[in-house]
Amino acid sequence: MSEPVAKVTTRAGRRRHPRLIAAGLLCVTLGGLGAAALHNSTHQTRPAVAMARDVTRGQVIRAEDLKIAEAPPGMPNHIPSTELDSLVGRTAGFDLPTDAFPSQRLLGMDPLPEGSAIVGLSLGPGRIPAREIVPGQAVQLVSLVDGTAVDAIVVTAPRLLDDHTTRLIDVALPVEKASAVASLSAQEQLVLYVVGIR
Repeated sequence: MSEPVAKVTTRAGRRRHPRLIAAGLLCVTLGGLGAAALHNSTHQTRPAVAMARDVTRGQVIRAEDLKIAEAPPGMPNHIPSTELDSLVGRTAGFDLPTDAFPSQRLLGMDPLPEGSAIVGLSLGPGRIPAREIVPGQAVQLVSLVDGTAVDAIVVTAPRLLDDHTTRLIDVALPVEKASAVASLSAQEQLVLYVVGIR
């Protein structure tokens, strides 16, 4: 009687498909390149206008107040470095600390338009609103002599003098009206009204 012969089974080796391997490598490579591109696009800094020194609300911005710095990734509304010169002469609508990146909404009126003049007014109690007035606001200057009204734009926020009653404020108005308005202010015959926000 012969002894039973044990069957030996072997596992066939898996066949490798070169095309599938190449496709997998290609996907990995493209995925890596795409991730790198996405990272660069979302983490790339851009040169923008920044504050070189503290500027308080109502101050006129000068060239030495500004510098160029790299804006953090994803920062919205920053001002490109190419527009730095256009900010000189603008007024700060809010306090702008050193290294801050200003945006257009934080600035007041544009540089003085042609045909306009800036006049400093000294106004006592009852001749200027007690409410907050900010650069860029539209106002009217009314003569107490004949009621003549002149439209103007606030350039600097009112500053209270040491007497705690008189306020100094700079306004921009048509150059042909500047002399009369300054004279009325000096005679305490001028009232300022807020008429809206530009």
